[in-house]
Amino acid sequence: MSQRQATPVSPYAWYVLAVLTFTNIVGAVDRFMMGILVVPLKAELQLTDTQLGLLQGMGFALLYSLAGLPCGRLADRIDRRLMISVGCLAWTLATAACAFANSFESLFVARVFVGLGEATLLPAALSLLGSYFPKDRLGLSTGIFVVGSSLGKSGSFIGGGALLALFAASGGVILLGWHFQPWQALFLAAAFPGILTTFMTFSLKEPPRPDEGQQASGLRDLWRYVRARGAAFGLFVAAATCVVTVGNFFAAWAPSFFVRRFDLGISQAATMVGIAALVSSPIGAYVGGQITDSLSRRGSRTGPLTVLTLALCVIAPGSYVAFVLSDSLTLSILVYAFIQATVLASGPQCYAGLQAMTPLRHRGLMSAAFLAATTLISLGLGVTVIGVLSDHVFSAGGNALGHSLTAAILALAALGLGVGLTARPHVARVALA
Repeated sequence: MSQRQATPVSPYAWYVLAVLTFTNIVGAVDRFMMGILVVPLKAELQLTDTQLGLLQGMGFALLYSLAGLPCGRLADRIDRRLMISVGCLAWTLATAACAFANSFESLFVARVFVGLGEATLLPAALSLLGSYFPKDRLGLSTGIFVVGSSLGKSGSFIGGGALLALFAASGGVILLGWHFQPWQALFLAAAFPGILTTFMTFSLKEPPRPDEGQQASGLRDLWRYVRARGAAFGLFVAAATCVVTVGNFFAAWAPSFFVRRFDLGISQAATMVGIAALVSSPIGAYVGGQITDSLSRRGSRTGPLTVLTLALCVIAPGSYVAFVLSDSLTLSILVYAFIQATVLASGPQCYAGLQAMTPLRHRGLMSAAFLAATTLISLGLGVTVIGVLSDHVFSAGGNALGHSLTAAILALAALGLGVGLTARPHVARVALA
């Protein structure tokens, strides 16, 4: 089968991708900062693993999911750069508000509003990328954008771990007469970059929409389109949700796992996890995007699904045998890096696959609908389930968190693999040429 040449892309399109990716990095820092604060928050506010799971999961996911559909509809109708910049300012202020929380309830409310602000980013950004990049470059551009989330997670772990240690050594920070504990000061530090990205995103050009002659879609129009292709969309989204959930498991619980399993300090564990993800995630995203785009140029309509399915084949054995059960810290962190590469090779293809199955007039709302569903399931429920399993199912033995991760990941990988293989002929019929 012959392969076509890649379609040329303008330099400005790459600039837009760079700005959107940087914004995604900043948003991910604010989102994942909670992962390295699990240990100090557990001690400072006397929280349980279930409450910590809610703060990392449902606290962020609640309005993030509920606002997703309205944000997706807005992304198909209004100035997308303005939408992103307003959302960026909102989540920045909410992150700063976390520093003033003094209970589980107040911290939960602040996290809810972080999720509300970040709900604007992905549907508007993916819609912009669909306007600037052709179909045979969408896999790579989407992969680069989505890897921003992993880079932000790494940045929050590495930089956050170092800052937390610095703040702890000095007993906290005094700012404008207020004394902030180390964990509070870290929330304030995480909020500052959001001011820069607010202005950067607003400076972008809003491109004309290729479908300007058609009215932007509403939820009823999208539902009619999806219902007519129910098997393809249902099976693809189910497989994609499994991949996204596994990624969120590791993002939320990996630093705490290394602290408990290998008796590391939180700053040491966060830095180690961050470096592993920083090195491996871009490699995974690049390889996954290149495979998808190469398959697309060869005429395949199931490239994203192929990458998703391959990823699910390797995630479960690696996570179970080496990451969770190994007594070797070196082996465990190396396998963690490999898993991160696999997750980032497949995660962006969830969005690329949906974009390839969806006409342009529906893409903003489709991205938002997918984001709402997967966030509520994977981050809102999935991450919280790990805390519940650790507190109530595996609490009697050692390595309760590790066994909780093992049980959930094995179940998801098996389910996702079966669904992904079943979805292949259905997706092939629906994907746009």
